[in-house]
Amino acid sequence: MVKAALILLCLAVSGCAPTHSEALRDVRPAIPIDPQTTQDTLHSLVLERALRQGTVDFPAGARLVILQRDSSISSPAGLPHVDAVTYYLLSHAEIQRLADRSGDIIYLQVTSPRIQGDSAKVWLGTSFALQRRPGRSVVLLAGGGCSWSLKREAGKWHLFDPTLCLVS
Repeated sequence: MVKAALILLCLAVSGCAPTHSEALRDVRPAIPIDPQTTQDTLHSLVLERALRQGTVDFPAGARLVILQRDSSISSPAGLPHVDAVTYYLLSHAEIQRLADRSGDIIYLQVTSPRIQGDSAKVWLGTSFALQRRPGRSVVLLAGGGCSWSLKREAGKWHLFDPTLCLVS
């Protein structure tokens, strides 16, 4: 499993179940702020690309994103400023409770960046929180993700297309 993962709930505009939004009605959204560290900058770049273009099992255009509060992104500084996207900081247990109340959730996991000089790699993968209900027996082999490469030139980080993607 991916260590120090950022967990995001991602619902495409076309498939957003009203029950997820309704279940989050009393939760305060996280408002993105400008990156404070190199790690914040790298996370923001990778997440913005995933939100705008999509990745494995994650369609472009997500509008509702939930982050695991105790992951490698612990503040809104790692969140990209993307119009019409709402972020929520929740624990992994809260994400599971949300799935139990309102249905299955696809979410993202983003690792802490591996930085070597002016190069960095970040893994962004998908996983699932499944609604637990009586009589449902699920064996799930699903998800996947991509390794993203970044390079710093003239003091600015640039994101390249994924170097490796896996689907299970």
